[in-house]
Amino acid sequence: MTITRLDRETINNLRSFITITSIQQCIVELVQNSLDANASLIEVYINPDDLFITVMDNGDGISPDDMNDIGKRYKTSKCHSLADLLNIQTHGFRGEALASIASISLLTITSRHRDYDTTNTTRIYLSNRIYNGLYPSSQLSHGTTVSVQGLFQNFPVRRKMVLKRMNNNNWRHTSNSEIIQSIKSALVNFLLSCRNTDLKLVFKIGPELSFSIPRIPGKDSLAEYYVNIFHQAVAKDFAIDFASIQFTYNDIEVSGFISSKPVNTKLYQNIYLNRRMVTINNFYKSVNALLIPFIHANEEYSKEYPFIMSKKRLCKHPLYVLHVTAPMSSFDICQDPSKSIVQLENEIEIENAISKAIKHFLTENKSSVSRKRNADWHDTIDLRSSPKLRSKYFENSLNILDIKIKRQSLSTATIIAQLSEKFIMLRLESDNKPLLVLVDQHAADERVRVEQLTEQYAYTVLNTLLHKRASLNISSSIEATNISIKLEVSDIDMQLLEQYSEQLQLWGVIYHHVDDLCSRTGSHSLMVSHVPNMALDRCFSDSSLIQRLVLQHVHDLHEGRVPKLISSDNDSSILLETIISCLPRAIVDICNSKACRGAIMFGDKLTKRECKSLIEKLSNCRFPFQCAHGRPSMIPLADLSDTIEPTLNDF
Repeated sequence: MTITRLDRETINNLRSFITITSIQQCIVELVQNSLDANASLIEVYINPDDLFITVMDNGDGISPDDMNDIGKRYKTSKCHSLADLLNIQTHGFRGEALASIASISLLTITSRHRDYDTTNTTRIYLSNRIYNGLYPSSQLSHGTTVSVQGLFQNFPVRRKMVLKRMNNNNWRHTSNSEIIQSIKSALVNFLLSCRNTDLKLVFKIGPELSFSIPRIPGKDSLAEYYVNIFHQAVAKDFAIDFASIQFTYNDIEVSGFISSKPVNTKLYQNIYLNRRMVTINNFYKSVNALLIPFIHANEEYSKEYPFIMSKKRLCKHPLYVLHVTAPMSSFDICQDPSKSIVQLENEIEIENAISKAIKHFLTENKSSVSRKRNADWHDTIDLRSSPKLRSKYFENSLNILDIKIKRQSLSTATIIAQLSEKFIMLRLESDNKPLLVLVDQHAADERVRVEQLTEQYAYTVLNTLLHKRASLNISSSIEATNISIKLEVSDIDMQLLEQYSEQLQLWGVIYHHVDDLCSRTGSHSLMVSHVPNMALDRCFSDSSLIQRLVLQHVHDLHEGRVPKLISSDNDSSILLETIISCLPRAIVDICNSKACRGAIMFGDKLTKRECKSLIEKLSNCRFPFQCAHGRPSMIPLADLSDTIEPTLNDF
């Protein structure tokens, strides 16, 4: 086979495919160009029906002489040599964004430069300029309007996938679709990087306004501007209380804002290096390790927002915007198409600077990360760590150190105290012996929750089985969500899927065969159209979940690792136990994960009533002596048979 050079059209398409990988990246590139043109007003409009995008600004505009060069690859007014990269001040610098967009769409640019009275326009279709000249009517003021029609027109698979995701998310009735949310998130990250409170950005989806970030002039208004960004573009109920951070270490400066109130997502933890997003995980891990104790130590916040700082700890992540300023020579911004910081020459030094800045911030805010302790029953004893024992667990009893605890004894246990906000001390009778027992509050609540989740899901499957018995439509009874996720499987996988398709349907997984590529490639394409409701959020955050949910289960069935679900028992209670014993491993993992994340955590204060309620629920569990991951939920401390009978006043 002879080596030949790719033709120009193929080169452009391949290059564009790398540079513009999504609709949100296309929008961000256009918005960045507007900001580089000194715009103070940027309006973004998107019609998801045909991927039509318009970005309008009031920037400096493009001169008539430059209109013929705009959209040509590697032609830019922002960077002219490698030396310029050492002092680059603009967002764009490679001369690739507009050229890449023009090669996969119909790109129209209309602009009036601030020094000219005329308005000019140029149109480029799939890299071919089809018009360049005067616009029929002149704009009243300077600025640029960029329109993108038919995005990914010459990449039909990607275009079809994006349009289908738009339709599946029903964007007309909700602004929370995956793609719309990703666009919002990209715009928020961009706005936070700017530190320009004179910028107004408007984002419209179809005819409706999604959000508008107004200008907030003034030198000291950046925190207010940032709060407004989060409230308008992310969530109006975000509880944000920003405190400023300012610190210099050698030639590295760290500034920004940290909220003392946690939120329910890590998506809005932002670190920028010279205005560009940092994607190095170690930086975020270091910051979070220092800030999590700080935000959870705020007791006044717990009282003001009890729904957030509850024992569920739904909101437990720090929210911060940190700007790091360092010499341009210390990092490389050319490696990633999104121009994020992916590699640093002095990574350790910058990480140290950030850590020192956070520690300085905590000191300045007088946070020693120690809670104000109340002189009550919560702190009777201080245990530094939980016991670690290897034991054999049984459904109805626990045997450790020749001491046996029966499940029934938990229902009559006496609560003595919560210890170190980690454990619950009990006195209970087992085999007529008084025992002193220590319960891990997180493991206990995790066990309660995992059995509740498992049972709830099992009931939905039971409902499906009952419909099947009555010869009703099974699909109508499945509590599942309509999605559209493509899956490539082998010929062997396909045979197993055909064999066990009805089993998957009982668990809420529905798919259809898209095409048969076996004769050419030995693989098949599936479109998974339904997944159980409880697995929906994980399907988008964990791309491997669909494979585990579909393929792992059919292989487990085939190899006998998981029993086949057969509706042979007439007693619903017996059938429910059968369903639980046949759960796919992916569903079990989801239940375990959800139970762990939602359970009472170490550091959560519990009243005696809450402790009693937890132990009562635990006594009704099938496996009360181990958490969802198999670790012990309790341990006997002492046999009190040979001791003086204690009273509550002794503790």
